[in-house]
Amino acid sequence: MRVKHDFTNNPATGLSEAKGTSNCILTRNEELTTRKGRFSFTQLTKLSTNTLAFLFFSVAPLTAQVTAPLSEFDKQVRATLLAHPEIILEVFELLERQVDAKNSPNADLPLIASNFPSLFGEAPVGLPVIAEFVDYNCGYCRSAHKTTLAFKADHPETTINVIQFPILGEGSNLAARVALAIKKYDGMEKYIRLHEKLMATDTRIDHWFLTSLLSDLGYDAETVLKLAEEEQFKTEINHHHALAKRLNIQGTPGFVGPSGILRGVADETALLRISQNINSTEGE
Repeated sequence: MRVKHDFTNNPATGLSEAKGTSNCILTRNEELTTRKGRFSFTQLTKLSTNTLAFLFFSVAPLTAQVTAPLSEFDKQVRATLLAHPEIILEVFELLERQVDAKNSPNADLPLIASNFPSLFGEAPVGLPVIAEFVDYNCGYCRSAHKTTLAFKADHPETTINVIQFPILGEGSNLAARVALAIKKYDGMEKYIRLHEKLMATDTRIDHWFLTSLLSDLGYDAETVLKLAEEEQFKTEINHHHALAKRLNIQGTPGFVGPSGILRGVADETALLRISQNINSTEGE
């Protein structure tokens, strides 16, 4: 059986992304080593339905011989699955949780309630609020940010709480720590300015990009990058990862409001729905 899958290369992340997906997903931080070389688990968990079918039938049974010619990507996937067949179970378990969450939106409400302070901090009580999980190297986050800006313009009373959730490598992690350092030592206004710059770029963010950007913004880049290595910011990011795990947020972007969770790119209507306090939507 031969299944065609369609991938595009995201120049911002340097990763191959399956067409039709709506977020960057990561369930393991490490890379898997195979006989064919190194293969990122991130690529495995961002697959289209057709590719998942290919994954299943390519290893069932594991001893079956594939007669049709395979691309280099297919060979890497197959070699990884032969060495780590448990990945298939993890992928389908993830899909099952996502389907369950979509079919039962109210199932997220206890999760939101139990993590309310961590999500929304000191946002004004009773007013609309959204926590946005982002990775600065995530192409979907950058696309979704345009919607978030439009939503904020249409609903200025809404508080948007950005939660740094770097999952796409050290460049993302460093950018998140730099942003947190700017917020702590230079204030919220400068933090938002940096955030907007990082979300607006269409290039891969790494140490050199951050050095250049910080200099352009008037900072001593070396000093800021040194501050970003402080343990407090690494600890805060670890807390954000733990928070995402409790909320079953596997990737970016992710949006959480008092009335629901959106795992992936969302439109303004969906953002408005989850931003409302649950008590204000009961009579609708």
